[in-house]
Amino acid sequence: MAKRRTSGIQRRSRASDEALSRRLGDGRGGPDWRLLLIGGVLALGALVLVVVLLFSGGNGGTAGVGRQQADDGRGHIAEGARGGPYSSVPATSGPHWPTP
Repeated sequence: MAKRRTSGIQRRSRASDEALSRRLGDGRGGPDWRLLLIGGVLALGALVLVVVLLFSGGNGGTAGVGRQQADDGRGHIAEGARGGPYSSVPATSGPHWPTP
């Protein structure tokens, strides 16, 4: 009796099925540890993001709203001279040189 030969397509298909079953697990039905690790890392990242958003100091809900600064005037002084003490840092008004 002659030995039955399988075609190349059948061999490739069988090899693909075997490789796929190895990737999905060892056949015992247990979870793949790599998928559990990836899921755990994603869950931990989501938890850290939630904690940061909940407990960040924030600015009390005034995002984009500035505070009114005292007006120190708009006078010109001689170029190279120092202006007086300013009420804010950086200065928002006060004595300044005439050249831009």
